[in-house]
Amino acid sequence: MAFVATILVLLAAVVHVDCGTLASYVPHITNRDLEGKITASTFVLEQPRCNFTDVGEEDRIWLLVARSSVDAGFNLPDDPQNLPYQSFSNNSAYMTLNTAAVNYPCATSPDEITVLRVGTETSCTDDSASRPDCNGPLPDSGPYRVQFIVRRPDGIMIRSQWSEDITLIQARDYTTIRTSPTQRSKGMIALTAILSILFAILLATFIALLIYKYSDNCGKASISSMQEAATVTRYTTHHMYNHPKSSS
Repeated sequence: MAFVATILVLLAAVVHVDCGTLASYVPHITNRDLEGKITASTFVLEQPRCNFTDVGEEDRIWLLVARSSVDAGFNLPDDPQNLPYQSFSNNSAYMTLNTAAVNYPCATSPDEITVLRVGTETSCTDDSASRPDCNGPLPDSGPYRVQFIVRRPDGIMIRSQWSEDITLIQARDYTTIRTSPTQRSKGMIALTAILSILFAILLATFIALLIYKYSDNCGKASISSMQEAATVTRYTTHHMYNHPKSSS
């Protein structure tokens, strides 16, 4: 009996060491300069590379996504698939991104992009039968918290730390966007009216000048033509004289 008790103590110590190692990791938004790290329905986490070195090949790693209001000691189901994405509205948490530890190796290059985008799948949002681990889009701005879970074949689960609260971008309600011209400021309306009046005055002045110029030219041409038509050229014939009448 003493031998069995010793074995049990040693096993408990091993489990405690593993839990202590894995529980030190804190999930966080990636520090890389990436576009769209946080959107209206997704966010990008840094992959937990080199943090699960004590995990066995048969162990599975899950990501628990929960609203920030969920208790820190949230009770996990025996089977992660019993907490599907499709029930998120009722449970305030779901488990997704089920994978093996081999997919989180140590990075071989500092330039290697090792991130996880949460909320990218849209084809499985209603498929709770075959895809309870759907990585579906988040329904609102949150805030949310995440936690990595390691589930061993014997049912033991080891948790990482909770992340800080993650708040998504708040999408603006389209009904609040002002598109009507009546919503413009009074100053803008007054300025538009003044500019319109000035433009109309300038246009009228330009047209009047054109009419005056061309009508004046036409008047001069008509008078000149009349004068030319009424002018009679007189010629004086100095060599002509009256012949005396012959007597009969």
